[in-house]
Amino acid sequence: VDAPGVLTAEGVQVGDTETRVLAVYGRKAIRAEHPNSPVTGAALITVSPDGVHRIIFTTDGRLVTSYAAGLRPAVDAGEGCA
Repeated sequence: VDAPGVLTAEGVQVGDTETRVLAVYGRKAIRAEHPNSPVTGAALITVSPDGVHRIIFTTDGRLVTSYAAGLRPAVDAGEGCA
């Protein structure tokens, strides 16, 4: 998802702040620097409520720029849908 208007079950969408994502998901959310981004401060926020499903939010260091959701390990690939 790379545009506002598609909300997660908890109401998070593209354009929300990292602070909001972390507040909504609490301890289920893990923030890490984005390993492949040329943008300084860019991050991945990973939410895995049950170990089987996952949401991965990509940020520019401040705002959510996109997210992917689905079953592991497919959602972990980061390649998008074919």
